[in-house]
Amino acid sequence: MTTRKRGFTLIELLVVIAIIAILIGLLLPAVQKVRDAAARIKCQNNLKQLGLALHNYETANQNFPPGRAAYPLVVSAQGRILAYIEQDAIGRAVDVQQVPLYNSNPTSYPLTAGNYQASITLVSLFLCPSDPMRGRNPQAFARQASGSFSTTDLYAGTNYVTCIGSGDGSADNTGTYWGQYKTSDGLFGQTPIRLLEVQDGLSNTVAFSESTMGNGSPDATGATPTDAARQVLTLTGSTPTSDTNCAGGAVSGAVWSGMRGAKWINGHYADANYNHHLVPNDSRWDCSNASHNPGQAAARSNHTGGVNVCLGDGSVRFVRDSVTPAIWRAAATRAGVGNEAVGSLE
Repeated sequence: MTTRKRGFTLIELLVVIAIIAILIGLLLPAVQKVRDAAARIKCQNNLKQLGLALHNYETANQNFPPGRAAYPLVVSAQGRILAYIEQDAIGRAVDVQQVPLYNSNPTSYPLTAGNYQASITLVSLFLCPSDPMRGRNPQAFARQASGSFSTTDLYAGTNYVTCIGSGDGSADNTGTYWGQYKTSDGLFGQTPIRLLEVQDGLSNTVAFSESTMGNGSPDATGATPTDAARQVLTLTGSTPTSDTNCAGGAVSGAVWSGMRGAKWINGHYADANYNHHLVPNDSRWDCSNASHNPGQAAARSNHTGGVNVCLGDGSVRFVRDSVTPAIWRAAATRAGVGNEAVGSLE
């Protein structure tokens, strides 16, 4: 007498498959949340390391590094602290007394081999794991000392930028020149800031924040960008970066650039620097001009609801997008008046 082995019926199989699909649907959001949390922690740790490097630099030099020196010697602060983040080889290659990138006057300001090599070298500490660009803008081909663009070398980007103050330190106080380097009221500017100049206290002054990288969108004209979080409105010449001029499409010849954050070595707005004129992840776009001074560049991130910042004392905070402009701008100043309660950032 034979016995028949009973298998699953079609209905039973369908029920099992449905149950598995439901379980996967419930599990995926949890996995994504864990990944996001891990990326956020990694990002915070990167900022913490930059804060420690900043203090080691100050101990060795008795001042903080400039966000950039006077044009054209505009090597970024990131390029000046490499020796303090265990990047000695790249740090030795960088010459802060020379231009960081190809200059329109190569006879007077030649691009050194060391600065070129540094400009195309990724530094893992400068990259947030949440940014899908992974430190390379696909269209940011490096310009060589000869003036020609490399067909293989891409500039190395950054997701962490230095704070050039509130963005309101204009030379004439008319609200026309937002964020000039020479009038910076933050920890970084055109000249080195000494510790004693930070009258608000390091724990009340933002040093670094997150930044998103551009997606390599081709330069284009028009009234609105494709992606305000990853594109920068570049005004012609030295056009003032006023709120009116930066409104988009109001200035003839203005171009949307997808090169945001593409060059960590370059001490320009929307590359290695930002200010607090715009709030975190502002719906308004970043705005600069051909001189990249002055400018408006916001702190931006891929984390939901806000950005991570590193304060001058090396501590790291998560700042909500909903922070008020007054508190946000005050937190960027080294010697401001009022609204200095950093606890209000969270």
